[in-house]
Amino acid sequence: SPPAKEYAFALAKIAESYIRYGQVDTTAALPLIRQAIKIDSKSEEIYLIAGDIYMIFNEGTIAIKNYNLAQYANPNSPTANMKIGWVYVKGRALTSAIQRFDEAISLDPNYAPAYRELGQVYWSANRLEQSKENFKKYLELTEGNIPAKTRYVNSLFYAGDYDEVIKNVEEILQVDKSRSYMNRLAGYSSYEKKNAD
Repeated sequence: SPPAKEYAFALAKIAESYIRYGQVDTTAALPLIRQAIKIDSKSEEIYLIAGDIYMIFNEGTIAIKNYNLAQYANPNSPTANMKIGWVYVKGRALTSAIQRFDEAISLDPNYAPAYRELGQVYWSANRLEQSKENFKKYLELTEGNIPAKTRYVNSLFYAGDYDEVIKNVEEILQVDKSRSYMNRLAGYSSYEKKNAD
C-alpha cells in the first residue's frame, strides 16, 4: 500500500474528479474527501479540495471551515484567503471579500488570481478606478492572457479611459482576431471621446 499522505492525496484528487468537467456527484465525492482528511489532517491541498467540494454543494460555512484549516496547515499560502474571499463574493459580503483578497496579496504580492478577483469585486461595487488598477496588475502578472485583457478593457471602458480601451483592443486583435466584438467596444470608446475621430 502507498504511504498514508500519498494515499490521502490520491483520495482527495479522486473526490475532486467527481465535481469537475460538468459532472457533479457529491454523493461519491464527500465520503472520499472525508476519508482523505481522516488519513491526513494536516494537508493544505486536501482541505482546499474539501472546501471546493462543499462550495459545489452550496455549503459556504463548511467550505470556509476547510479553507481556514488549509490556511492553518500552510500560513504562508495565499490560496485559502482567496478562496474564502470568493465565498464571501458569492454571499454578497463584498467588504469581507476585499479583506481576504488583500490578505492573500499581503502573503504573496505576485499572486495574480487575487488581483483578478479584486478587480471584479471593485467593478461590481462601481469602484471603477480601483477595478482598473487591480486588473492592470493582474495583466502584468499574467502577461499574454487574452481573457484577462478583455476583462481589463471592460473595466477601462466603464472607468471612462477610452484612449486606453482603443489601444488595448488593438493589441488584443493583433493576437486574437476571433474576438471581433472588441471592435464594438473600441467604436463606443471612439464615440465617447471628446474629439471622436
